[in-house]
Amino acid sequence: MVKLVFCLTRLPHLTREEFQRYWRERHGPLVRESAKALGIRRYVQVHTLDTPVNEALRRGRGGPEVYDGVAELWFDSLDALTAAGATPEGRATGRRLVEDERTFIDLARSPVMIAEERADDHLPVDSSARTLSGASALARCADGREEACMAIVEGKKAPDFTLADAAGKKVSLNDFKGKDVVVYFYPKDDTPGCTKEACGFRDLNKELQKAGVVVLGVSADSGESHTKFAQKYRLPFTLLSDPDRKVMTAWGAYGDKMMYGKKTKGVIRSTVWIGPDGVVRKHWKKVADAAKHPEQVWTAVRGGDA
Repeated sequence: MVKLVFCLTRLPHLTREEFQRYWRERHGPLVRESAKALGIRRYVQVHTLDTPVNEALRRGRGGPEVYDGVAELWFDSLDALTAAGATPEGRATGRRLVEDERTFIDLARSPVMIAEERADDHLPVDSSARTLSGASALARCADGREEACMAIVEGKKAPDFTLADAAGKKVSLNDFKGKDVVVYFYPKDDTPGCTKEACGFRDLNKELQKAGVVVLGVSADSGESHTKFAQKYRLPFTLLSDPDRKVMTAWGAYGDKMMYGKKTKGVIRSTVWIGPDGVVRKHWKKVADAAKHPEQVWTAVRGGDA
């Protein structure tokens, strides 16, 4: 994948707080609305912190003024980026974004580049750092410092996480390297839709186990609640607790959604299938039918279409 990287400088009449608020609350949603037309697979806002450390770093290096933020727009390839931008819809959408950028960004002092990310796989990193760079770091969008609107991308590595199971034991995604893993996020134990979904995965458990597939259910419920839920319906797979919803936020399973015709914030029923190499094979961003979904997942995992 490639990405457009924008190093952003605010217009002079705006404070950094005003700039970042508009970027997050007004421009960010506009980018999300434009994602399909432009082929954007992931959007990240990195907001500069107001700290004297930044000024000390600038002076120590003799560099220019600190940017107010960095934006990243990810695309499948350079060809995909240019092809989407060449369509009538893409051109119109691009013009609309630039017009909005002029209202809060000093474009003449905000360089942009096309880049490719290359990680140093030889650099030793401990497990806590890996967790921060994955789920925990991405979850910073919850307090507005970073927005990763499409953190889970098919064809890219899934960010690691560590959560407690019903017994309080820590479970990490990395524990299942070399196996297919299905992580499904659901709103609440022992509610009608969530029960149908859980029982669907339960009924497919023999087939999933034979195929070497691990199923992990994630909600904000407590370990005690998970225990009762699993015992009541004889659920054979692991349920994990994400009480502060950081992992759900990072994985796109918590945020704005429509309920009974009204916009609200909550858990978004969704599922991610990760392959043995840790790469996301498929992301069901919004599950429409909880009862039918486990069969859809099984069809995809065994090689069919879903």
